Amino acid sequence: MSLFIARCAIAAASLVAIGTTGVASAENPNTIYQDTPTTGTHITKPIAVDSFPLDATYDELTPAQKQAFRSQYENLPADTDPPYPLHGTRHMMKSISIAQQALQENGELSAIVNVDPYGKVKNVAFYAMPSKDVAKVVTYVMLREPFKPANCGGKRCAMEFPLNLTFRVEYQVPN
Repeated sequence: MSLFIARCAIAAASLVAIGTTGVASAENPNTIYQDTPTTGTHITKPIAVDSFPLDATYDELTPAQKQAFRSQYENLPADTDPPYPLHGTRHMMKSISIAQQALQENGELSAIVNVDPYGKVKNVAFYAMPSKDVAKVVTYVMLREPFKPANCGGKRCAMEFPLNLTFRVEYQVPN
């Protein structure tokens, strides 16, 4: 079984994904569940758990969540907001976790996603990666992800979005 853990923007959003894509529970907007239960059970398991609501935009985060997210940036002025996935983190995390099902990689990924003043990802710079295949997938996903651009003193500005992921494959011993 593949386990995908993402710490999006350093440690603010920690996401765990196991299995295939899924849907959020109305009870917990921070969790994605399997679309189909694992063979032998009727219970869908959580495949993603994030410290922030997966579908929340930056503006929909609570003041405490925004502060937790902002705290990852050194010396970020009070009148500056960092870039954030335009529709929340669900789409990018689901896409990366689907790829992990095929890649079955282990290791750490550390990257900086450069977002322009219009919310378009210009490039992704990797500092650590489990493999070149993982880097290709993450680059592909991030280049297609729209962002809320950073706001610097009331004006749009380019800024980095840190992305830290852990890829891990766990095996279950059959009964």
